[in-house]
Amino acid sequence: MLRTLLERPVASTRSLQRALCISASCSFSSTTRRANEPVGPVVTPSPPQTQKIRTRKASKPIATAVVHAGPLPENKILSRVREIEQQQTTTITLEEVERCRPPDRSLKTTSPKYKQAYLQVIKPLLKSFGKGQLLQILGLYNIERPSPTVPKQHIAGLILKSWDWPAVDEEKRERNYRKALRLTPNEAFFVMTDTENIVSSARRENVLLDYSRESLSLQVKGPKNAVQNIIVAIKELSKEIIYEPISFPFKTQFSDSSLEDISRSSGAFIQRTNDIQLQISFKKASPQSAWSAKQALVRLGYMNATDSREPFFYLSSTNTQDGSYVLLPSVSRQIALAGKDELPTYRLTRVDGTCSAPPPMDAVKDWESSIVNLREWVQDITTGSKESALPRVDVIPGVRLVSGDHAFHPSAFPQDGTNLSKAVEALRSEKSTFHPCVPVGVFDLRSTSNQYFQRLTYSTIPSGSIATSRPVETSFIDFVVASDMNETSLLGRQTPALASGACEVESADGKKIYGHCSQGVRRTVDVVLPDSPIDVRLVVSKSNPQPTPEPLRNYLQEIINRSTEPAHVEPPLYMWVEDQVFVLTSFANVRGGMKEIKCGSSDAPTLTKVFTEISLNNELGYPESICRMMCALDQTEESWQRFLEESNSLLTIASKPATALRPETFDKFQQEEDSEFQELVGNPSEAHRKRENNEFEELIEL
Repeated sequence: MLRTLLERPVASTRSLQRALCISASCSFSSTTRRANEPVGPVVTPSPPQTQKIRTRKASKPIATAVVHAGPLPENKILSRVREIEQQQTTTITLEEVERCRPPDRSLKTTSPKYKQAYLQVIKPLLKSFGKGQLLQILGLYNIERPSPTVPKQHIAGLILKSWDWPAVDEEKRERNYRKALRLTPNEAFFVMTDTENIVSSARRENVLLDYSRESLSLQVKGPKNAVQNIIVAIKELSKEIIYEPISFPFKTQFSDSSLEDISRSSGAFIQRTNDIQLQISFKKASPQSAWSAKQALVRLGYMNATDSREPFFYLSSTNTQDGSYVLLPSVSRQIALAGKDELPTYRLTRVDGTCSAPPPMDAVKDWESSIVNLREWVQDITTGSKESALPRVDVIPGVRLVSGDHAFHPSAFPQDGTNLSKAVEALRSEKSTFHPCVPVGVFDLRSTSNQYFQRLTYSTIPSGSIATSRPVETSFIDFVVASDMNETSLLGRQTPALASGACEVESADGKKIYGHCSQGVRRTVDVVLPDSPIDVRLVVSKSNPQPTPEPLRNYLQEIINRSTEPAHVEPPLYMWVEDQVFVLTSFANVRGGMKEIKCGSSDAPTLTKVFTEISLNNELGYPESICRMMCALDQTEESWQRFLEESNSLLTIASKPATALRPETFDKFQQEEDSEFQELVGNPSEAHRKRENNEFEELIEL
């Protein structure tokens, strides 16, 4: 068989191998079959019923032509690499690119036709240039290259965006761009109150600012460029925040609402670090806000620590035919503080009957106080045996208005003095405030001499309890700063003791400034007069000149040192004098005036000095007009009668132009009086900004 195959023409090597394999297989099969045959007698098996013999047919060899090896087809990846290399070596010019530039866009991106127009203008770029060429074009237009994995259409979209043809989906993303920032409460406070920069920019660019206290995050949503600019401004603002702890020389507590009110009014953020300590945050460019916040905190803490109740007053009228008067408490001290009214208020109500028959007090037993004679209460004020000055009463006319419906209304107290229960309930429920003013009937500020000065008032926390014979007294220190304090000056005529014992500080160039310190006790009561267009505030005080404490001397020296610099000098918030802590409760720049009015009967009139003050409260930042008449009292009946006559004359003159004190004209009248103060402080809205530059400009001029 092998010989036969060899004699046949060879078609291919594969046919020869197949033939050899078949020959070897056949030889092996026959040898195996002979080896397995038995050696003994052969037993012939019975033939099967049906037996089908299968034979294997040999496959015929397939004649194939010999294929000679040739070059393989080129890979697509290699073709793409050569194409990219060729594109990189090809230089693209701006002229070639500008041929594909579309005309200026006339459609708005929000138009329904904009999408179709965008697809038409992007086609020339995609057909004319490859991906590598488009990347080169980005460099020609100074456009930042994206990642190499981005699709070709995105690269063409960047080129169209530089031609003011933004992509449709990108325009939507840029219009509704959203960014969340983690902000602390103090950072969020300054962001939301920055009306001159961040808030105004957000409103102008239609950017929404939404702060969540729960997550401490600020959501900024709007146009992408505007959002990014605002985020940059917020981060810059956060770098300008300064933190400062504050402590108090007395035990006090603050409510969360009071801290929020002080933060909004001062512009500095106040937060609790623990149960007993507070922290003030303020911007580096406005340290005055931190000072205002500190002053308000110390003042409010002092008021909370001095919570006390005042007694009832029983006042005998000078004319027995007019009957008697009873002063009822309007609100408790705590309610008054919640209503932002610093002082207890009383209603002067006429009571039928004789002076010796006081009205029943069954309806007000919960006050646990007895009727006190007003004259005894006024004359009983004292500071100890070392004080020799007589008590002084300042009568301040004004009007008590009730706030409601975003407007002020006159107080409507009951006139029935016999029904004390209804009267007390009505007085307690009223939320009214006393507005001191300078009535036109007293005098015109333009026709009187005036003087500028600064007044600081420090008060102590009183100790003791309410008693009929000895009410609670609060010690105070008044410190007046002026450039002139002689006997002929307004301050010298107002308080002769100021001319003696003043502290003098002189600068290197010869400028002088004076400070006078007096210490004593003071009580204040507001009285609502029946059947009168105005009310009155009585301030009873007794004080003597005292040496200037060291902290106030340093304050004067600092004023002189900064007389040539537009810087604000901060007085001490509190100081220790003779083992007592005195807290700054009032700090104001004042323009004062004086005029003499006729009091008493027409046959024998007496001249009484009436002083006016238009003061800029450095804590609140707005001017306030005050008219005061000062009367010295002793233990004689003549002194008391003179006080009543002079007070009555002042109130009678003040009540003549009653229309000027009505609610509908009160604001206009106050604006006219405030306009007299424009030379010193400007309008109330600008006073806070100007105060830092010209705080003591008028005080240090010779």
